[in-house]
Amino acid sequence: GKPADCVLYYSPKDVPRMLGMIHGESGEGNFWPMVRYGQAHGNDAVCKNIILTKLGEPNVADPGHINDKHGDATTTERDIGLHAQNLCKLLEHITRRGDKATLPQLVKEWRSKTTELDCIKEYPPGKDLSAEECERVVICLLVEEIFAPKVHYNAYSSAVYIKLGASANRLMASPKPSVKLRFPKKEPKTPSASSRKTSSARKAISQAEDGWLSSNRRRSGASNGSSATAPSAKRKSTSSSKSRASKKSTTSKKTVTKRKATSTG
Repeated sequence: GKPADCVLYYSPKDVPRMLGMIHGESGEGNFWPMVRYGQAHGNDAVCKNIILTKLGEPNVADPGHINDKHGDATTTERDIGLHAQNLCKLLEHITRRGDKATLPQLVKEWRSKTTELDCIKEYPPGKDLSAEECERVVICLLVEEIFAPKVHYNAYSSAVYIKLGASANRLMASPKPSVKLRFPKKEPKTPSASSRKTSSARKAISQAEDGWLSSNRRRSGASNGSSATAPSAKRKSTSSSKSRASKKSTTSKKTVTKRKATSTG
């Protein structure tokens, strides 16, 4: 009877992986409401409406069209209509050339700088969408039935390919496409402990160079310099005295030798 919390770990990459395991089973009908809830980043209003709809409550708003006032502080709503239209055109282009695309393959070609489609060259996703946000856009189009999954099974595993859905042609023909999607807000990057420590040390050194420590260093350097010159002068004076003494001694020896030679002669 006590309240409990349910923690749902969600990533757009999990959707095709899970869909490959449960496709065609009775649990697939419950899977998409969970995906919608994960796409809303844990929005309580979406969760409440999904539960009420499941329990058969009348006059419940569609979880996919809940007013923005129900949004919380962890998400922000953006219009991805033009990106969605470009994605539909890209998927149509892939289908016409006889290829198929999974979620990673579609995102990779969408973000490629060597794309052949002019619409993507003019409005690439890399300017305002990260790779994970691109995956979230694709899953949004699956939830809204603009895209549709196509599951292929082999002897060992399954592959989920993406194809155009029932609403794709209408979106591609729209002059002003509009698709709303809530994205998790990006948390500001906080500096690590090591970088904060390095920054503090650099700041302290900078302050020291501009403050009284620098003056003390200069004064100390000046006093050390003056004391250092004194022994040098002393050594110079001592060496010159020794040189004069040596010359004097040599001169006297020569004189004595000369006198001895004179007396002997």
